[in-house]
Formats: sequence, structure tokens, C-alpha cells
Amino acid sequence: MFPHFPIENSIGIMIIYGKTERDKFESTDRFSKYTLNTYYGAKTYGDGKWIMFQIPSEEFKNDFLQLLAIKRKSTLK
Repeated sequence: MFPHFPIENSIGIMIIYGKTERDKFESTDRFSKYTLNTYYGAKTYGDGKWIMFQIPSEEFKNDFLQLLAIKRKSTLK
């Protein structure tokens, strides 16, 4: 599950990537300019890279599905 936040006339989605996920993201060039700019503009903390995506349009849907595919499965039971 990804936290989502209401933003005026839109919605924001927070994705937190660990090292393995960042490596996967950075090894591909299949994302839109918006997604790349948002990703590389986000700060990396000790526990991962916290990326807040504001969903700009329906076109972002493909990028979001790819971002989900990169996200590893949870180890929580």
C-alpha cells in the first residue's frame, strides 16, 4: 500500500525506495521526464529515497504501474 495525499485538484502518492529498488529504477530509461525529474529531485535518507509524486495526468498511470513493479514485496507477515 502506498500513502496518498490530497493535493489541490490532484492527488499525491508517496513511494519509498530502498537501495535495491533505487538501483532498478536507475538502470532503466523507460520513465517520463516528469517521473525522472521528481525521482532525482527527491532526497535520499538513511532508510531510503522518499519520493512524492503528484499525479499530473492520466499519462502518469503507465509510469506509476512501472514504479509499482519495481517496489519489492513486503517482508512483513
